[in-house]
Amino acid sequence: HAAVDCLEKGRDLDKQDRYICNQTTKYLLQANDEVKALERMALFTRHESDPEQNIYDMQVTWYELELAACFRRKMMFGKSLKKYMAIEKHFEDFHEDQFDFHSYCIRKVTLRAYVDVLRWEDVLWGHETYAEAAEGIIRTYLHLHDNPAKSDFEAEPDYASMTPAERKKAKAIARKKRKKAEKKLEQDAAKAKEESNKSSKDEDPAGLDLLNKNPLEEAKTYANSLVKNAQHSIQTWLCQYDVCVRRGKSTMALQALWKAKELDKGGENTEILRRVVDFCKNVECQSTNETVKKTFANETNALLGGKSLNEFLEGWIKRISADSKTDLALRLEIGKSMVSCDVGSVKEVVKVVVGEGLELRGVALD
Repeated sequence: HAAVDCLEKGRDLDKQDRYICNQTTKYLLQANDEVKALERMALFTRHESDPEQNIYDMQVTWYELELAACFRRKMMFGKSLKKYMAIEKHFEDFHEDQFDFHSYCIRKVTLRAYVDVLRWEDVLWGHETYAEAAEGIIRTYLHLHDNPAKSDFEAEPDYASMTPAERKKAKAIARKKRKKAEKKLEQDAAKAKEESNKSSKDEDPAGLDLLNKNPLEEAKTYANSLVKNAQHSIQTWLCQYDVCVRRGKSTMALQALWKAKELDKGGENTEILRRVVDFCKNVECQSTNETVKKTFANETNALLGGKSLNEFLEGWIKRISADSKTDLALRLEIGKSMVSCDVGSVKEVVKVVVGEGLELRGVALD
């Protein structure tokens, strides 16, 4: 919150400065204070209308991205998905608006601008703003897939091991829990309906309908979109890997890893490293075809440079030990991999993470 306080003081010096107001809003959202952030944005929106609706109409995508990330950190996944998908809707509008521009350019003979638009059409769905929104949707749906919401009445006790008296008592408790959970669902639905009545344009402000979709299928749809339109981004292939692993598509996951590695020029991307270790440790070939199995084994072996997983990690340990200025995030990732793969002692893990001492980076353990 120190950054927010600093920007607030700066904003007070000139309350007519839109840039400082926007920066304050951005930092407020990163501090998970979306209420104050909207108040700051409302200073520069139409006063006669709802500021949030005005922001949507003006297609302020940077605000919607930050707000969606804020909701995701606060575990408000429905609202987060709503904001991410609002950005997708903006891009659909951009796509449709192009049709009006075709006739306009020919009528006004603005051919240079027309050629620019034609080129822009080819990369519209690979734009970094859309890619960031799609990645947010994928990450949110994968979280929902990994952590499915369970109501209190879904977990049934083991009645078979109980005496008749215990069974009767357990069933009565389960019945009460079921009624309580059903009542809560009704209250949530009524609350959502009340909120939708306040806004004629949004029938599902809490994003409950989006939460009821199949999360893995939705994640797959957006991952395919990124693979088609944003092939030069590492995050595209990391998202594709995460989706394919959960779908049991081991060969596609391996292909995504290789694509990500080809884009990682420095070879020190911690997210790729984490997935390489995860893949070699946990993923097995699902195909029964012997040729596919052999190719899969060869490519997996090539991921590790022809070494075993332990040898691969030991190579990284030596590399880190030789360079005291290795990035701290990379050190932490290697340390986590050592623990998960049971390589080295706790003392060795600490040595890898701390290295020559955190003081070298001006960081104290306090």
